[in-house]
Amino acid sequence: MLDSYLLESGKLDYQKLWAEMGLITGFRKLERQQALYKEVLDAFNSKEELDNTPTRYRPNPPKGETDVSPPKMVDRGRLPTEEEVVESVNMRSKRKFAMTEDEYCTYDAEDSDYVVEVKVRKKWYPDCLIQYDKYDANNREAERSGREFLYIVATSTDIYVFNINTLRNKRYKFRWDWKELPKNTDFGESDNKIVKFVGFIDITEASVHYND
Repeated sequence: MLDSYLLESGKLDYQKLWAEMGLITGFRKLERQQALYKEVLDAFNSKEELDNTPTRYRPNPPKGETDVSPPKMVDRGRLPTEEEVVESVNMRSKRKFAMTEDEYCTYDAEDSDYVVEVKVRKKWYPDCLIQYDKYDANNREAERSGREFLYIVATSTDIYVFNINTLRNKRYKFRWDWKELPKNTDFGESDNKIVKFVGFIDITEASVHYND
């Protein structure tokens, strides 16, 4: 299936994928569109990861090699904590982000180059919600300290790292709007609603995507 969505360069043909998604109509259209998008994107990311993975980590290593699987972020199906997300990003990127100790801080982790906001979501979506108050506060802190703002969104299987400075520089349209959402921060099942000013970032805009 993936081969039909690949360009000659080996990159994913997003235009064809969007077109195929547009042909899906009828019952549970949105759910089926998202399922196709995720299936193709996961297959592509798995192929890229395998192509760039050292031989010793591959499922069928040559004779004499040790079959060692790369470490997982968390057990599949369990949501990671913010600390686990930061630890996983540190391990994969060779950075040393440290969690902030101030409970009132507008961001969750930092190093000398970045301030980092982490959000853990229960469900996978083709775009990631970002609250404007955090967006504004962390952009201000990044500018004040001469750093950049990273927004990291994680599920039980995926980590998306967005460089907000890069998106701002390219004039990315966040589609800011007022939305009625559950008041609790992890957007779980709750009847307690609040109106929030939020934007959305397409997952294809991620600077880095890690997939377990």
